[in-house]
Amino acid sequence: MFIIFNKTKGLKRRQYLFLPFKSKANLEKYLSQLNEAQLEPTIQKDGPMIIIAGAGSGKTRVLTYRIAYLMSQGVDAFNILALTFTNKAAKEMKGRIAQIVGDGEAKNLWMGTFHSVFAKILRFEGHHLGFPSNFTIYDTQDSQKLLGSIIKEMGLEKDIYKTKQVYSRISSYKNSLITVKAYFKNPNLWKPMPWQDVLKWERFMQNM
Repeated sequence: MFIIFNKTKGLKRRQYLFLPFKSKANLEKYLSQLNEAQLEPTIQKDGPMIIIAGAGSGKTRVLTYRIAYLMSQGVDAFNILALTFTNKAAKEMKGRIAQIVGDGEAKNLWMGTFHSVFAKILRFEGHHLGFPSNFTIYDTQDSQKLLGSIIKEMGLEKDIYKTKQVYSRISSYKNSLITVKAYFKNPNLWKPMPWQDVLKWERFMQNM
């Protein structure tokens, strides 16, 4: 899990008990559950930090309480970004935070998986890139199904243009930041394809 938050001024370790917060007593109760090694990163405010710890050492607890602590120090929930690898982890963390700071504050957190959070950002800001806010994200199965329909519509040989191979090739080019225009401008990329099929693909992309 990763947390990115706005930079704030440093704070001495013992000061957290004396700062105003509507759930101060609640927060103190949770912080008292931490040992010295867990408390130190939880109440650090200034500068970057990395936590390296083994399984069962309380990493999730530290990250959860750290977010609650930052909010108790006046850091706006909208300025905190928490990314996880699974929806289950994000839901669990948000639930824990809500128990400390309340549902109203917790709902304003930017918390979720890498895919869900950045999909949300794209829906808000995608118009700057020419994307509509109602775009649809295809998973692997949907993408391969669509490719199969396109191959059939274009009358291409299924034995040559196997759906999974075409999908894998497109993914490889995307990962290498090769655009459609760059692909057609580089003969080394499409050389294995029959020339007539190259023209079909090019016409198809122009009509998209």
